[in-house]
Amino acid sequence: MNKLKEAFTRFDQFELNHSVETQWGKRRRIQIQRALDWELILMVWGPDSQTEIHDHNNSQCWTRILSGELVEHTFQGDIPRLIDSQILKQGGAGYIDDKLGTHQLINKNKENVISLHLYAAPIKESHVFDQASGLWICTHVTSEHMQEKNYDEKSISP
Repeated sequence: MNKLKEAFTRFDQFELNHSVETQWGKRRRIQIQRALDWELILMVWGPDSQTEIHDHNNSQCWTRILSGELVEHTFQGDIPRLIDSQILKQGGAGYIDDKLGTHQLINKNKENVISLHLYAAPIKESHVFDQASGLWICTHVTSEHMQEKNYDEKSISP
């Protein structure tokens, strides 16, 4: 896992063989690789798109901005209380896990933003905060697949 994290933090460019466009206000979550204890996800953020406030269901999450910038708000508590905000710029990286809090990512730009996310372990479910009801709702996390093959740790060569 340490080699994978090191390769992730040095990740500067990512070449894609298919379109990663998305619509205004929409996001795409594309699975690049997955093993039993990690997954690598490419996120494409349309202009004015954002996540809900969410947890990572006991997974660790590293984020790397490949193009553009995202605003990250970090929260703590059953009723989320804002504790930090930062701008993640192109080439920049961030980290969060449930011990640090929950968070929300926002693309406030008029262009698409592309980010890379490393999750250890893969996320199958997440809890999002429903502001209308004040409740945390369990949601199933789905991804598009860039390639059909899943990987084991021996197949990684960062």
